[in-house]
Amino acid sequence: MEVAERFDAIVAGVALHPNEAPGLAATGRLEEALAEIERLAASSDRVRAVGETGLDYFRTDEAGRPAQYESFRRHIDLAKRLGKTLVIHDRDAHDDVVRLLDEEGAPERVVMHCFSGDAEFARACLDRGAWLSFAGTVTFKNAEPLRGALRAAPRDRILVETDAPYLTPMPYRGRPNASYLVPLTVRSMAETLGADIEELCATVEANTDEAFGGSWGTQGA
Repeated sequence: MEVAERFDAIVAGVALHPNEAPGLAATGRLEEALAEIERLAASSDRVRAVGETGLDYFRTDEAGRPAQYESFRRHIDLAKRLGKTLVIHDRDAHDDVVRLLDEEGAPERVVMHCFSGDAEFARACLDRGAWLSFAGTVTFKNAEPLRGALRAAPRDRILVETDAPYLTPMPYRGRPNASYLVPLTVRSMAETLGADIEELCATVEANTDEAFGGSWGTQGA
């Protein structure tokens, strides 16, 4: 948030990562942490997103899932009350992410961070008004189901991200990721879609503005 206040080209998102929720709940600090997230989210227009929040079954076992559910539900409510974009972390939890979104009611703007599903899951997310954000994984040789999801998405629902320093696109997989490698991901996506690269870049930029509540800064998004 401090960086976003200093630089026009940056906006912020705030949340408890789902893997933090079980530990906070176990020590009786979840309510305090959620209150701090709400304070931060409400304190500045530079905060455009509540997230990343959601569910992660890769690093959290079944005992920790109730805390993740509670945290996710509270973040959904917060995004709706404050009019912020909900950014969802979903790792190995597709069905429950959709279930909780349906039970709570999705906010106006939802972004699926580092989208990792296939075309069927993509359609489920799109039916709920989400944008699908693709990272370097879409360039991996074994990621054909993910490329199928990309093909299933309308152009006006596609976003791009790094998840730096992770998910580095090919041919640099295994090295630290950074924003300067985004063009490799976009070029791979354009090839998958049979799209003109300049048109896809313009579309993704417009989608980003729409997903996060309007353009910002003199240097672009």
